[in-house]
Amino acid sequence: MKHVRVDRGAIPFLLGGANVMSPGLTNVGGFMPEDSEDIPGVDKGDGVVIFAEGKEYAIAVGVMTKSSAEIRKESKGIGIEIAHFLGDGLYQTDEVQ
Repeated sequence: MKHVRVDRGAIPFLLGGANVMSPGLTNVGGFMPEDSEDIPGVDKGDGVVIFAEGKEYAIAVGVMTKSSAEIRKESKGIGIEIAHFLGDGLYQTDEVQ
């Protein structure tokens, strides 16, 4: 699974369950896989693991709502819809049946 990194400013929002806004991926500290000529680094609909600037471990997983090329072109709106984040109900579950 591909991974992305959000800037430090996005961390508290993600840990509160918010989706990732595009500027959090394009600002200094953010990262997305490089795009080639015709192929985006990450496609719309791809699942991604989300890391945070300055942190060693992933803090969330989600699904891209736009391709990385679209986000780089216009850094506005929701870039990743969050499916699971550090500290949510699934994370705190003792046992999944």
